[in-house]
Amino acid sequence: MAMNAKHGWWCGAKTYPLKCKYCGNMIFHFSCDCGSSLLFDELGKPWPLHSCTDYVAGKERFRLGKETVAIAELWNHGIQAEHLQSSLHGLLGSHLTNENLKRLPDIIEQSIEKQYADSVRKSATDSKRHAKRSLQVIRQDAYHGAKTCEVGIVTEVIPNASIAKKAGLENNSLGLRALGDWARKKLTQLTIHTGALGEDETDSCSFTFFVDEAIVNQNRIVRDCTVSVKLRGIVILSRYPIWVCKELVDLIDKQL
Repeated sequence: MAMNAKHGWWCGAKTYPLKCKYCGNMIFHFSCDCGSSLLFDELGKPWPLHSCTDYVAGKERFRLGKETVAIAELWNHGIQAEHLQSSLHGLLGSHLTNENLKRLPDIIEQSIEKQYADSVRKSATDSKRHAKRSLQVIRQDAYHGAKTCEVGIVTEVIPNASIAKKAGLENNSLGLRALGDWARKKLTQLTIHTGALGEDETDSCSFTFFVDEAIVNQNRIVRDCTVSVKLRGIVILSRYPIWVCKELVDLIDKQL
């Protein structure tokens, strides 16, 4: 990757605040269509990478653009533990040398478009300042056959949820039979708010959906996690539209 390469609005850059499920700190996930996938403790130079012990233990690669580097490769070159955080970005297309590692903050700064970086930093600051402010979020209702892929922050987790109970379906009813496996599974009801940092607030939507409780437990999903989901719309007896989810990934897990 050329040193003057830029990642920003033009390549579909997205930055989401999220809660690390290992250490509980609020961090930021940056990605773009070029293949970038990075976790930062803070936005802006020196762009400190998130490297809590439990997370790094399961992490194999970081990506900026299409360049990758394995953590094992860093260890093989004698990088000490105290330098790991500043070196996790990898080579960014360069050779692994101490000089390049020292220049890493500059390389990252040059690689992320300034206008984009300034916008997401301001958005993150405003979000903290107005944490208690109720933003206008548009609820997205399901319809039969609807399909969508979304990334959002988990705002509500309701365990032991029941579609049948929510819809007021009676045992052996036609609607209950139409639900199939969704009527028999142990479910959790989740609500997510979409909208990446720096984007227009009018783009922020909410999706409430049902997902297998086992998937929620496996991913250790809690409030403030940021997740990627694939949703499908179902309408029960033409009167109760719902979203169901078969694929859910915590963005931190997506990094692993």
